[in-house]
Amino acid sequence: MKTCPQYQKGVTLLGLLLAVVLGGIILLGLMRVFMTSVKSYSAEEKLIEMKRSTNRTINKIKEFFMEAGVDLPEDEDVITFDGDYVIIKVNRTGAYHCFDEDVDSDQIPVEDARGFIGYESIWRKTPGDAAAQVTIDISKNTSPFEKGIDTTNHVLYLTTTESFVPDDELYAYKTYKFRHDPTTNTVYVTIDGYEDVLAENIEEFFVKFYDTHRDAKTEQTDWADMRVCSLFVKGITDSRVSAGTGSGEFKEMSLSKIFYLRNKIPIGG
Repeated sequence: MKTCPQYQKGVTLLGLLLAVVLGGIILLGLMRVFMTSVKSYSAEEKLIEMKRSTNRTINKIKEFFMEAGVDLPEDEDVITFDGDYVIIKVNRTGAYHCFDEDVDSDQIPVEDARGFIGYESIWRKTPGDAAAQVTIDISKNTSPFEKGIDTTNHVLYLTTTESFVPDDELYAYKTYKFRHDPTTNTVYVTIDGYEDVLAENIEEFFVKFYDTHRDAKTEQTDWADMRVCSLFVKGITDSRVSAGTGSGEFKEMSLSKIFYLRNKIPIGG
């Protein structure tokens, strides 16, 4: 007895097409979720880096200004302005010498010459007179000299012969010049005549000085009247930030610090 052939049931073409379409929709959704997550992560990274950079910038600049005037003559202009530049003088090593006898030479014996290493500019100060600049002869740079300093015999070699009398003083200092370029959002610092980038992605940068930190403070431009420094920094992301599919926008963060200059802190804090 013959039997009818048995046909196995399979997937129809319509079912296959439907499965492909549904799989594509699911895959497209997963890809969109993944891309959104990547953009969100990238945006968060940019914001974190901007915050870190802004914090580093304002703290770094604060360190410079906190040192202004320390171990330098109190009656000399340590902070000045020149166009877009804010200029400060700093003696970070406390390099100092007071004469107890007459000296007429370009070779100046001091108690400890090591503190003068790395400095080229020196203030000579006669009590009651304005400070004058003398220059170390940094061309002398072979043993036992280190950029014009004989650390073995503790002697400074100057570029010119100078005459000193008892109670004359020497102060070493470096000059730092700060400026902000709004076209490149960059803060520059010039040290020993060489300009370098101090911070990037800084949209705004302001430095002001006051006579006090109280509400009745008055802005000052003369070093003798400066007591408090006010810094303001606004950082921005280096590119547009978007967590979605749009072009996004630049994000920003503003920080300010107000502090006493280190040698102008009132007695008692």
